[in-house]
Amino acid sequence: MSCGGYADGTTWYAASRQRYGCGTKLKMEANGKCVVVTALDYGPDVCVETAAGQPILDASPLVGKHLFGESGVG
Repeated sequence: MSCGGYADGTTWYAASRQRYGCGTKLKMEANGKCVVVTALDYGPDVCVETAAGQPILDASPLVGKHLFGESGVG
C-alpha cells in the first residue's frame, strides 16, 4: 500500500490518500452502522470513478462485512 502496511484484509483501511492524505481517519456510514477507517493507499483508479459517475471509496473487506454483511463488495 502506498502509505505503508499490507492490504491483507485484517485492518480498517481505505484507499483515497490522494484526496485526504496518508493516515487520515474517515468515517463511513451505511445501513445504520458506522466505522472509522484510515486512508492507507492510493485509489481507486480514475476509470472506476468515471464508470460510476461519482467518487468511490475503496475500503478493506472488514468494512464491507461490517456495513453490508459482505466482505467482497467491489
